[in-house]
Order: sequence, then C-alpha cells, then structure tokens
Amino acid sequence: MFSQVLKTLVRTSLVKMGFEIRRSMNPVVFDLSRNEVKHPVEAIYKANGNPCYVKVPLSRIVSFEYAAFPLSIEAGHPFLVTLKEYESNPKLTAENSLLGKYYQLFQPANASDVMGLASPSCRDLKVLPAWASPPLWSLKTPEEYLDYIKILFQKEDVSQGVSIGKFMGGSTFGPVEPRKLRLEYARLIGVYESIKKSGYRFDASECVTGTVWVDDGRWVVSVSSGQHRIASLAALGYEHVIVELQSHKALGGVMCKSCCEYFPTVINGIHNVKEAQKIFDRIIRGKPPEAASNWIDYCNTIFPDGKSKTRPHRTLKSVRSV
Repeated sequence: MFSQVLKTLVRTSLVKMGFEIRRSMNPVVFDLSRNEVKHPVEAIYKANGNPCYVKVPLSRIVSFEYAAFPLSIEAGHPFLVTLKEYESNPKLTAENSLLGKYYQLFQPANASDVMGLASPSCRDLKVLPAWASPPLWSLKTPEEYLDYIKILFQKEDVSQGVSIGKFMGGSTFGPVEPRKLRLEYARLIGVYESIKKSGYRFDASECVTGTVWVDDGRWVVSVSSGQHRIASLAALGYEHVIVELQSHKALGGVMCKSCCEYFPTVINGIHNVKEAQKIFDRIIRGKPPEAASNWIDYCNTIFPDGKSKTRPHRTLKSVRSV
C-alpha cells in the first residue's frame, strides 16, 4: 500500500513539473514464423496472448480493408495486376497504368458502397463520404475515422517526399489527385524493383501487419500495412509472408464471426449483427463489394483466365480529383 501511495505522489509531482509517466506500449513479440503451426490461433496461444509473427501463405491474404481483394489476378487485385502489366511494359507511366484505371473505375459514392451494404440499417452511411468507413474492429465513429484516415494517408504522402497539403486521396480506392496516382505508382514500382533486385528480408521494425478472420475452420489474414510489399511478393512468385498480428485491433489479433454481435461497429450502431455477418462473410471469401464490379469486369477483359492480354496503352482522360 505504501508503495502505491509513493507511486501516486511521484506521478503527481512529475505531472506538475510537465512530465508524464506512461507504461511502455511496445508489446513483447514472439516470432513463431519458423514453428510448425497449422492455424494462426494456435500461434497466438503459444504466444500466450501477446502479439506474434506468423508465416502466412499469400493465398490466405486479403487486402484493402472492406475491398477485400485476394492476392490474385483473377480477383483483380489492383496492385498485383498493375505489376504484372508493368513486367510486360516497364515504360508505362502512371497515367497509362492499370492502377490509374482502377482509381477511375472504383469510386464508391459513400460509406455504404465501401462496405457493400445496399440498404444499411444506419442511414447515415448513405450520405457519409466513402472514407468515413470504420472497419468492424474500430471504436471510432465514421466522422472520427474520416479524420483519422485522411491524416494517415497524408503522413504516408509526406514520407514519400510530398509537402503537407490537402488530402489527395488514399491508396484503397478512387478518386485520387493525379499527383497521388503518380506517387502510389512510383512507390509500388519502387518496392517491386527493390525486392526483385535484393530479395525480401523480414524486418520486425517494418513488418507487414494484419488481423486473422476466423469462421470455424476457415481463416484469412486481412493485411493493414504492407500492401505494396505483399503485391510485389505475389508478382515475383513468393508464396509466404510474415505478418505481425495486431492485438490492439482485436483480441489476440483475431476476428471471429461468432463474436459479430460484440464488434465495435455493432455496439456503436453503425451495423446490426446481420450486416456485420454479411460483411464478415464477404471479406473471408475475398469478395470485393458491388461498387468494385466495373473494375473487376474490366480486369477480366485484360486478364482472361488470369493471363495477360495486350491492351492499347492510352493516357486516361482523367483521374477525378477528390
């Protein structure tokens, strides 16, 4: 008891002096990527509830949050198909690329379109902008998430050498400013060429991150950060990637369909249980929302049966600005 009183006094004194004591937010991470585990949940138990690394087959990956693109050409993964086209024509510019076409064809009108809900129980989703789409695990309101995601993408742009300015769009869907398109294309090609030249080395400080989505024996990993890397790995023929599971987004980094009624977006009234289950089923099956159908149909004409087909390389008329 005395020690607790002493800690309180020290903390209070330091606060008055302008200092603040916080517990370390860096969790102990167990690298289980080399262990023989049959399921990510098994790895999490072995890590004793702490965040852990797991070696994941690329065939188990989905990306772009609600868009839920699997890492396959047939599914129209925008980064992957862009890289496959780049391999056949390295002189392509961003404006001529499939990435530019993607941002032109996949432009959700609102948050409801992003989530794949035609008639949402929360009517606000029909009028909220597309970026106001908190994931199922998020505690943020749509308005808070909109502010958060804009800042996040702006920070990424600054890290790529862009001065702080207005929001130019994100990497997940269109519309984007032409400058953002060129930035994303250059970043994607840069990552691809780096891995092609030097190989891929796991770096815990810049790890691919994500959450595991589980429905009985079925599971996928939804990647949060590392989108350019996983697409580059897939394009170059890699079969696995090491992912850090994010326990701050879900308990142990796992989202279970059986717990849909407890998801933050359900508790906060953004979704009802049936909608959360519908979204969960779509994501775990790697099925993008209806708003992406024009893009996927276009990809099917360019990559019939998953094989590249020559297309005329014309500069896009425009990539509508945000």
